[in-house]
Amino acid sequence: MLKESDEPIGCCGIVPSDYKHSDLIGDNDAEIGYWIGQPHWGHGFIPEAVSALLQRCFTLLGYDAVWIGFFEGNVKSRRVAEKCGFSYHHTIHSGTTEIFYRITQREYQFVD
Repeated sequence: MLKESDEPIGCCGIVPSDYKHSDLIGDNDAEIGYWIGQPHWGHGFIPEAVSALLQRCFTLLGYDAVWIGFFEGNVKSRRVAEKCGFSYHHTIHSGTTEIFYRITQREYQFVD
């Protein structure tokens, strides 16, 4: 929500491994999902939210790794993943192409 207006502009959350989108996501891993309305693109809201969720995933919840999945061609989601320290892991082709990025707890310790 925007502080100035209490207007909801998007959503960001932690998805536990019970609902994993790839068989390569481990049992003690999580996935972060997000979206934001187009008028709010480019303001840094999603990288800020993802960074806060990463901290929660690793320091409070004790996950081994956190994943982000997005459809091929979604350059903005790829940039969010890269800005937040995630690295490419694998691609799934099943009708649509979904790309997965991952960051481990150890890698997170070295992210700015």
